[in-house]
Amino acid sequence: MFFCLKDSNNYLTKTLETFVVFKVFYCIFAPELTNKMKDNILKKAADMFITLGFKSVTMDDIANEMSISKKTIYQHFSNKTELVKNVTTYVFSSIACGIDEIIEQSTNPIEELY
Repeated sequence: MFFCLKDSNNYLTKTLETFVVFKVFYCIFAPELTNKMKDNILKKAADMFITLGFKSVTMDDIANEMSISKKTIYQHFSNKTELVKNVTTYVFSSIACGIDEIIEQSTNPIEELY
């Protein structure tokens, strides 16, 4: 899906997906993090769950990808179910943040044409 942004000098064509992804990652990485390790685990687990699926990713896989022990993961999350719940909340809140940014910047497309 493509859309055109009107600049004062030219038209820039960008994909909507790229814009949304940028906003989501901005919202994920911009806030100050109170517990860096827990947030790093959430980010890595989210990436792996989205890429490989919830069922196929194990706690061992996440630990190996991050070069940490499983014990470190279990210090922050009591089991995989808790991790999945936290990752789901984390991803949904990041997406909601991106959507809010888009809504704040949106204008009437009909007015943009004239």
